Amino acid sequence: MANPHQEMWTGALAHVRNNYPALCRGWFDGLEPMPIDNGVFRVRASSAIHRNYLQSQCLDAFADAMQAVTGRLMPVRFMSDEDESNFPGQTARAPSARATPKLDFDNPAVLPGRGSTHKPIERADQPASAAGRNAGSDVVVPKQPRVSGLMPKPNPIRTLRDDTGQLFNPDYTFETFIPGPENQLAFSAAQAVAESPAAVYNPLFIHGGVGLGKTHLLQAICIRVLETRPDTIIHYISCEGFINRFMDAVKAGTMPSFRHSFRDVDLLIVDDIHFLAKMDRSQEEFFHTFNSLYQMRRQIVLSSDAKPDQIPHLEERLISRFKQGLVAEVETPCFETRLEIVRTKVGMRGIKMDEDVCVAIARHTSSSVRELEGVILTLDARAQAMKTKLTEEMVIEFLGLPKSAARPLISIQRIIDAVTEHFGCKTHELQSKRKFRSIVYPRQVAMYLARHHTRYSLKEIGGHFGGRDHSTVIYALETIEQRVKDTPSCQADIEQLTRVLLQNPHKSSSGGQ
Repeated sequence: MANPHQEMWTGALAHVRNNYPALCRGWFDGLEPMPIDNGVFRVRASSAIHRNYLQSQCLDAFADAMQAVTGRLMPVRFMSDEDESNFPGQTARAPSARATPKLDFDNPAVLPGRGSTHKPIERADQPASAAGRNAGSDVVVPKQPRVSGLMPKPNPIRTLRDDTGQLFNPDYTFETFIPGPENQLAFSAAQAVAESPAAVYNPLFIHGGVGLGKTHLLQAICIRVLETRPDTIIHYISCEGFINRFMDAVKAGTMPSFRHSFRDVDLLIVDDIHFLAKMDRSQEEFFHTFNSLYQMRRQIVLSSDAKPDQIPHLEERLISRFKQGLVAEVETPCFETRLEIVRTKVGMRGIKMDEDVCVAIARHTSSSVRELEGVILTLDARAQAMKTKLTEEMVIEFLGLPKSAARPLISIQRIIDAVTEHFGCKTHELQSKRKFRSIVYPRQVAMYLARHHTRYSLKEIGGHFGGRDHSTVIYALETIEQRVKDTPSCQADIEQLTRVLLQNPHKSSSGGQ
C-alpha cells in the first residue's frame, strides 16, 4: 500500500521544482516526510543547520506546495533529530547514511592548539539579550554546563540572525566549493583551519572581490567544525553586526555581556571586516577582542574585500595582527573553474543542461560565481516558461552579446585549411599526437576557432584533432583565451584567421558542418 505522506511529499517537491526553481536543491531529495501531527506536515532534515535554513528560506514555498497538493491549508514544519523529544510517542530513527553527523553535545571536543590541546570553554548558556541580537549575521553555538558530573539535555542549536534572514546555507560546504588556481590557497587553508582550529593558520584572513566565494568558505568552516566538533563554541557574525551590537551594548551599559559573547568562544568568524574602516571605537573594541582570543589560542577567521594593508582608515595595530597569520586571496575564476562551477550548480539544482550550453555560460560570464548562478537560474526559468530546450543562442541573446558571439556555420575542414596555411604546417600534424611547440599552438588555435565557428560539441572537436577528449579541448580554449589577453601576436593570429574565415567560409570543399 502506498505511503500517503510520501505521495503528498513527492507532489509537493514537484510543485516546488516547477514553481520555485531558485529554491531547488539536490538535498531536497534527502528530506524525509513524517506523519502529520495536529494538522502540521512534518519533514525531517539531516541536521539542525539544514532545518534552520529550510525553516527560514523555504517555508512559504512548501506551504504553498502542500496547499496545491492537498487542496487545503496545511502548515509545514521542518525538523531535525534534536526536535524528536517535542513529539512524544515518536520513535527516534537511526541516522541515515546520507545524513550529516548529528551534533552530539555529550562528547567534549578537543581542539589542538600550538603544542598543546584544550577543551572548549565550559560556560552556562547566556540568554540572548534584546539589544543587538537582530543586528548582523550572528550565529552562536553554545555549550551546556555540567552539573555534578551530569550533562543536562541540550537545547537545539540556536541560530541568531539579522533581519535579512541570513543563516548557514547547507549548500556552502567544502564539498560544493570548486577549487581552482585562483582560490586553491584559501580553500586549503580553510579546510586546515576547520580540521585543526588554532593549530595552523591563526588568524586566517581571506580577501577578494564580491561574489567569489569568501562567505562560502567561512560557512564551510563552521559547518565542518559543527559536524566534527559539535561542542565547539562558535560565534559567526558580519562586521556590521559586530559594530551594531557594540553600539547597542555601549548605550545599554551591557559591555560585560557583549565581551563575554565574543571572547568566551573557541572560534570567532567575522565576515566583511573592512567595514571597521573609520569606526574608531569599534576598532578599539575589536583590537582587544582579537588579542584576548589570540592569547587564549582560539581560532579567528576574517574576510574582506581588500588586503589588510589596503583597508582605508584601519589602525596599524589591527593591520599588523591581521597579517600575522595567513592572508589568502580569492580571485576571479578562470574559464575551466567557471565551467566546473556551472556543472556543479546545475547538478545541485537538478537542471538538465547540455555541455555546450554550460560551456557558453562559463565562457561569456566571468565576473563572479554569484553572477554565474544567477544566469543559470534565469536561463532555466526562461526555458521552462517557453517549454523549450535551452540552447547556446538563448545564452547569447540573454547576455546581450552580439550575434557574432554565436558560432557561424563554418566547417572544421575550412578552419584546418586556414590554420595550416597561416602557420605553414600540415593537416596530419594537427591531427597527430605530436606535442612539439610548433604544432601544439596551431592545433590549439584551430580548436579555439572550431569552438567559436562551428556547432560541434567539445567531444566532436577533439575527435577531429586526433581523437582527443573534451578536457583537452577545454584546456586549448582556456590557453588561447589567456594568450589573446596577454600576447599581442596571438590576438593578431586569431583576428587574422577570423577575418579569413568570415570572408570566405566555404573555400574548402572537403569536410563540412
